[in-house]
Amino acid sequence: KFLRELPDPLVPFRMRRLFLGIASISSMRERLEAFRYAIILMPQPNRDMLNVLITFLNWVATFSHVDDKAGSKMDSLNLATVITPNILYADVKEPTRNDRDDTFSYEACNVIHQLMEAGEPLWMLPDAVIQFLRDNASGLGEDVADLNTKELLRRCERQAQQAASNGVASGGSGLGSGGGGSGPVVTITNPEL
Repeated sequence: KFLRELPDPLVPFRMRRLFLGIASISSMRERLEAFRYAIILMPQPNRDMLNVLITFLNWVATFSHVDDKAGSKMDSLNLATVITPNILYADVKEPTRNDRDDTFSYEACNVIHQLMEAGEPLWMLPDAVIQFLRDNASGLGEDVADLNTKELLRRCERQAQQAASNGVASGGSGLGSGGGGSGPVVTITNPEL
């Protein structure tokens, strides 16, 4: 009930179409990377709550079909079906296809199921972000691991502006390049973002 009564859902209205679009990417690796970027763009309280909720639901799903006499029928797909209308729904003011109420859809349920199936790698920083930080850590000043998100973004923007004014491309990593997500887990501490 708490999640359903939030003024903006856990996956904000403005990001709903982004998540629905990402779910239709056919390559599993590219889809995971796109979900990682989308999650970074979420407000921190939403991101943290989504992380806790998805992790909890994955744990609950481990008890489905334990054996013939024990367990439940709440596997990850059934859990996604139950929770989706509470965390990923359309704004009723938003125009939808055929002017119908699209607050719940199979596509939205599929998004949450994919997030659950992705598991822990979903909460890691995208490879391109890690590479950027490695390539530019010296230009960002103090240990970048101790910076909150807002300060890290400010420093990255400042460094990119300096590089642009010097006529140098902002170093490094092509977006989408890199291999399967060996980066650190997202632990961002700024409540303002």
